[in-house]
Amino acid sequence: MGSKLFKGTVGDSLLLAVVRILTLVVGILSTMILSRKLSLAVYGTYTQGTTIISIGTSFSILGLTDSVNFFYNSKSGRDQRDYVNTSFMIQLILGGLVGLAILLFRHQICDYFQNPLLISLFLYIAFRPLFTNFIAMLNTLQVSIGQAKLSAFRSILLSGVKILLVLLIAFASAGIEILFAALLLVDLITIAYYSISFSKHAFWVNPFKGRGKLVREVLIYSLPMALCIIANSLIKDMDKLVIGYFEGTESMAIYANGAYALPIDIIANTFLVVVFPIITRYLSKKNFLSAQGLFSEYLRIGYLTTTVFSAGLLLVAQETVIFLFGEKYLSSTPVFMLYLLIDMIKFTHVTTILSAKGWTTRLMLIFVASLALNFVLNLLFYQLFGFNGPAIASVLVSLLTSAVLCILSAKAMDASFFSLLHKKELVWIAAQLIGVAIPEILARNLLRKLGLPSIAILLLIGGSYVVTILLINRRRLTNAFRSINQYK
Repeated sequence: MGSKLFKGTVGDSLLLAVVRILTLVVGILSTMILSRKLSLAVYGTYTQGTTIISIGTSFSILGLTDSVNFFYNSKSGRDQRDYVNTSFMIQLILGGLVGLAILLFRHQICDYFQNPLLISLFLYIAFRPLFTNFIAMLNTLQVSIGQAKLSAFRSILLSGVKILLVLLIAFASAGIEILFAALLLVDLITIAYYSISFSKHAFWVNPFKGRGKLVREVLIYSLPMALCIIANSLIKDMDKLVIGYFEGTESMAIYANGAYALPIDIIANTFLVVVFPIITRYLSKKNFLSAQGLFSEYLRIGYLTTTVFSAGLLLVAQETVIFLFGEKYLSSTPVFMLYLLIDMIKFTHVTTILSAKGWTTRLMLIFVASLALNFVLNLLFYQLFGFNGPAIASVLVSLLTSAVLCILSAKAMDASFFSLLHKKELVWIAAQLIGVAIPEILARNLLRKLGLPSIAILLLIGGSYVVTILLINRRRLTNAFRSINQYK
């Protein structure tokens, strides 16, 4: 591929992909370290703490990252400052209330998870959702003032600081209370740093100077997306909550690692970030043919990368679990494999086109329905299939939700979803995935019998499988890159 291929949309996407990969690798390394250094009970407690933070964050963000982005870029002067400050004021109130609720109901939460070890963590996790949301909103403002790349590299630096803390605390055998306290301190420093940085380019963000008369307007804009975020978060964490309730702390530790979200869709996802504004412009001008063509090429990037990486890891799922988390988590392999099926089609889980079309109510209904179905299936499948049941439910709900989103996204562009697919190419790639897998599985089984280390099998089998498929399809991938670069 020539140097021109790495300019324009493709260049921006690949640069963003590299930055995100480095950030995500830090997260994976943190999980690897903690999985090995902590006992199942302590790591399970850590997982429960992060789950509480995740749910609290989703419940209190209320679409306010979209709000600050919209009002900062659509207003000017005094109005710009007032709307941004009001958005932060709402977040301060909501995040504060969520934090107080976590503290108030800490004993009930401990009873739910049947884990008294959690009680010592609440002081450090209660207000992490508020601080996490402040950071997300400030980061959005950084992008709005043209500091996107600088912000990305700052994120890498902060991730580096976090993994250093994890290393120091894990190898010093300090309690996880110290880890959560240290991460809380990093959040506070990050908020201060981003606030100072933004003030140099624009103004000081002050939640205490929000205007009450603007609250209704801000909420009208942000609420539909807020309900989607809340529902999506509960869908993501529902199976962990079910396992945590029925199975206890150690089982939740095993399940959570099996359900760990690997950044397999990183390339497709970063293309979507860059492609989305272009598709939005096409839709606003009713240029449906260009929107269809661009989305179709995005889907090609997805199945030529995400699906291939997922299939490669499926072949060596056992070795991947051992490499990432250690042998004591080997029983999480079936859950890990089920989640790889979710990862395989994750790139089709696109909401941006519907939001750009203004179909936020439809989005909300989709996620609320998915949440209800997920809740029912998680409980039913746990009774039917036991430990792996919630993961099976998550796969089915994810497939159904992605199908509905794809069909409606195509409709928003005045097309049918099947018309956007390169059908013959898809059949050919499916044949490749199966055909190349057969000799790789035979080779993997032989290497296991010979007693080769897990890391060697992972690299040899998983690596050769992915490289073989990518080499066969290198021209298709190059053509998809070139096609995307033609859209402005």
